[in-house]
Amino acid sequence: MHERRRHRSEIKGQAAELYLQHAQRSFRLQQFVLANEDGLVIAASEPGEDAELLAGTAEIAAASPAIHVQGVELLGQRCVLAARGQRAPDMGAAAAAMGRIFSS
Repeated sequence: MHERRRHRSEIKGQAAELYLQHAQRSFRLQQFVLANEDGLVIAASEPGEDAELLAGTAEIAAASPAIHVQGVELLGQRCVLAARGQRAPDMGAAAAAMGRIFSS
């Protein structure tokens, strides 16, 4: 069987970051983050203040056409996926991927 992913990690946080980085490149996003319900970054396509700002304001900023938000429950905790960019990523697929990553 051919492994489609070149970069993998058994560490959940790193695996989530690798997924978000891949999605960021694929959809030409400026930022893609996974945050907890308090707005704290769990994983981000690019670390830094930009990720923290998006994570902290995702649900409020969702009214913007350039912000895409999807709720996801991980390990019994409500979390949020937030992407910033003109082209919307497949948020359902991203939520499913995070579910797989954090449930394994």
